[in-house]
Amino acid sequence: MDYATWTLVRTGRLYRRPSAPDDPVACELRALAARDRAAGRELADWSDEERERWMGGMEAQRALVAYYNPARWPERIEAPTPWRDELLVIAASVVLAAALEGRVPDTALAAYLLYPAQGAIGGLDRTLRRRSAFRLGLTAETAPRPSTINGGLFFFAATLGQFAWRQYRGNATHRMPWPVFLAMRLIYAVNERRSWNAATRRVAHRRA
Repeated sequence: MDYATWTLVRTGRLYRRPSAPDDPVACELRALAARDRAAGRELADWSDEERERWMGGMEAQRALVAYYNPARWPERIEAPTPWRDELLVIAASVVLAAALEGRVPDTALAAYLLYPAQGAIGGLDRTLRRRSAFRLGLTAETAPRPSTINGGLFFFAATLGQFAWRQYRGNATHRMPWPVFLAMRLIYAVNERRSWNAATRRVAHRRA
């Protein structure tokens, strides 16, 4: 499987349904978030006991992300955007990829120079996602949780493996062609919406 073909199997963001209202872990972390939000506290202000309990292992950190963060910073809750907004972000990303294809060396300096443009696109994406969540009226209790299984991890591992193999054999590492990048972003967006819709449908069915 070549690089372009492997790129297209990237799944994108995945979601799970919100926790039950009486979930003890969710309730405790949301209570901590409400306390910290009212007092203007951050995770850095936690006691040693709280740090050990909620930052000491992978499961605890996943719970922290799923339950504490949305309750502590409800303004940061995100949701997939309407297609018109999604296509705007995709178009900006593709234009940047097409403009740089074959023109910029794959070096740390080039990555540093491109950071402002990539950061601006990422900032636009976050703003539109947060606006979408606000429009949907999502709260820490109703927003679908990010899945603990992220297809991007498998994509990253495979890409890193191919990069290491090329370096070992002395082969050049090619920049992703913009049509492949466009296809990847569209697949990413479609898969995210499928996962989101499945999570929200479960919520509606459970409440019916």
